[in-house]
Amino acid sequence: AWRSRVCMCVCVKLVDTVGNDSYGESAVITFDVTDPNVPADISISDGSPHGSATLNMTYTSGTDDYGVVSHNVKACEDSGCSADCVGFANGTKPQVISSLDDNTAYYACVQTVDVRGNTSIFVASDNTVTTDLGGPTVVAVYSTAADGYYKVGDSLDIIVTFSEPAYDVGGATLILDNGAVVARSTGDGTANWTFSYIVEAAQTSADLDYANTSALVLGTSIKDAAGNDANLNLPAINGAGSISDDQAIVIDTTIPAVASGVNISEGANHNNSSITVNFSAGTDANAVTHNVKACTDSSCSAGCVGGNNSGSPSTSSVSGLLDATSYYACVQTMDAAGNLAAYVASAASIAIDTTAATVVS
Repeated sequence: AWRSRVCMCVCVKLVDTVGNDSYGESAVITFDVTDPNVPADISISDGSPHGSATLNMTYTSGTDDYGVVSHNVKACEDSGCSADCVGFANGTKPQVISSLDDNTAYYACVQTVDVRGNTSIFVASDNTVTTDLGGPTVVAVYSTAADGYYKVGDSLDIIVTFSEPAYDVGGATLILDNGAVVARSTGDGTANWTFSYIVEAAQTSADLDYANTSALVLGTSIKDAAGNDANLNLPAINGAGSISDDQAIVIDTTIPAVASGVNISEGANHNNSSITVNFSAGTDANAVTHNVKACTDSSCSAGCVGGNNSGSPSTSSVSGLLDATSYYACVQTMDAAGNLAAYVASAASIAIDTTAATVVS
């Protein structure tokens, strides 16, 4: 049997028919059946998450008694270097492994090969790298505000949800269908970004949504932790995941039309502390109600009593009027968002006289 490493020659003695002989000797033949030493200090240089299908590593080469070695490398999902391995390569000292799959944790595995093809076992790195080859995508956009009507000065938070945490450089904005441009306020480095929207004049929307599927606009960049650029396409308008899909938010910044034809049923003089006010309703794109009060001046600002919501589109009453006082009826239109028209006064006033006459002489 051969020893693990031995150097030998083949010797041949030649003898002719009359007994002459000679010797011949081959070149030295080295027999090597000993595996080389394993590589050491294997470490993946890239951090996780890693946005590339190629990893980089460092290691100390294996050794062999005959000096010259090469190495086989691969990436595997286990430290035993046997499960779902990819990217096999060989060479003197390869330090790059390619063909990594997405969303997978890998060990770097290295094996020493000597000049006669003997191999060491594969040795795994002391760390792993997890691949992330795709950027964040927008999953949904919605508002935390309740369904309803909103006017100038009202505040609504709009949430953009990504498939993974996303990082904002330069200040992202969201363009709404009413022309508003809303800056991101919180959420950087998370999967949920908040855009705080304060309604301004002329920003009307019958069913709030973003302007289009490209309405999320980056400042400098939007990336994930691995450095992959985000896909900024938003869900289709009115489609699943859009604001208007399952929310009904109306932005109404238009002042409603004033009421008209305001008059007092009881005439010029009245012996009761309550009056009946008639009017023609003001108009608006959305539903309206009316505030009704009685005031001592036609500008509807002095000595006012009432101010109640009429509950009717054409008539209301005001109580609690003071004796010996003249009042104008005043009516104000209010739309569903709370926008207020100016008060309109009745053309004539009414004098309240609730004191009985007495005999003075």
